[in-house]
Amino acid sequence: MKWLRDVTSDSVNQVAIKSQVSQTHLNKQVKGQAAMTPEVVVKVSRAYQYNPLDGLYELGLFTPDELAEWFGLSLGSAALSDATEEQLLAEIRARLVAFGAIKE
Repeated sequence: MKWLRDVTSDSVNQVAIKSQVSQTHLNKQVKGQAAMTPEVVVKVSRAYQYNPLDGLYELGLFTPDELAEWFGLSLGSAALSDATEEQLLAEIRARLVAFGAIKE
């Protein structure tokens, strides 16, 4: 599961312990024997200080357009021109952090 590999390289058992989720349940989810639940995605993400929205998106729980609409943003070609300076700076900072260019 790409999302979990992005979050950590820890073993499934280590992830379960750190996230306070059932090792058996997490093993089944990672192996595809059970569906990954939103609750587990959020717990694991928070335990590893990772944005849970990335995992929830990977599960197909929302589209980028739906999320943008919820935040009152547009993802169309005019999205950048519609963004405030604060939104642009926040996005640039988030990307720099994600690429390891700066620390949070």
